[in-house]
Amino acid sequence: MTTICDFCSTPSPVWRYPCESFDRPVGGLRRRSVGDWLACDTCSTLIEANEPIELARRALGIFLAKYGRRLPPTVLRADIASVHGQFLAHRAGPRAAVEQ
Repeated sequence: MTTICDFCSTPSPVWRYPCESFDRPVGGLRRRSVGDWLACDTCSTLIEANEPIELARRALGIFLAKYGRRLPPTVLRADIASVHGQFLAHRAGPRAAVEQ
């Protein structure tokens, strides 16, 4: 099974971020994020540089290119920024290289 970056969904992430599990609302439901998050090199660089706006912009661009405009981009960007913010609030340590 191919793994993907939890931030932008590109394949083959190279970094693992320890993260506490957390709940978040999605369309009136509660979704649970469980455990560590994986990141590609580009997203990891943005995380390490504390660039959450650029991180959300990158994820939104990739999502729109892959799936089109199912929802207004402002709604999607707000949702992406929200879940990334939850990750940052629950991050539990430094990144580590993914074992290949």
